[in-house]
Amino acid sequence: MHREQVIEHLWPELEPESATNNLHQTLRILQRNQDDLDSTIHLAAPFIRDFTDVLGNGRWFETVLWNLPGAAGKGCPVILGQSVCAPGSGR
Repeated sequence: MHREQVIEHLWPELEPESATNNLHQTLRILQRNQDDLDSTIHLAAPFIRDFTDVLGNGRWFETVLWNLPGAAGKGCPVILGQSVCAPGSGR
């Protein structure tokens, strides 16, 4: 997929310059968090495999995985840009 296609898909309402800026910011965030993303995928793989074995492709089931890498080193998930820690976790 070409850069222009990604920009048009993600930010169709923005001017090309603003949308390109958004794409660059998004890529910088992903690059900066590459190690945490790799670690999270590695740690979550057994859970996801077992979970898929149980649910198959049936009903949607939503869950939150706590204590994964990231969130400014706190081990809390980041949801919509904000670190969210489990109640009573002391974080």
